Amino acid sequence: MFRYAILLPAFLLANMLLSGAGGAMEIASEYKPATNLLPPIVTVHLSGEIVPGDSEKLRLELGKHAGNEVLEIDFNFNSPGGSLIEGIRLAD
Repeated sequence: MFRYAILLPAFLLANMLLSGAGGAMEIASEYKPATNLLPPIVTVHLSGEIVPGDSEKLRLELGKHAGNEVLEIDFNFNSPGGSLIEGIRLAD
């Protein structure tokens, strides 16, 4: 169901080993209903440094789509790294 379920934890771990200056992570998402060619999908955009509380922000963002049929979730990351523990929570 989640195309990146295996790659996400590895990507987050590698990304968090690199630390950099930046603001708190911004999280936004968009829902695209099914078409004749594509399944219903949510795309989540995460950008900025990973800081404590980001996993809760992601949970709340994904909760916005609870009533929608979703067969796939894509994650787009643009992050210099940050908190290792919070990154693990994001992957969970």
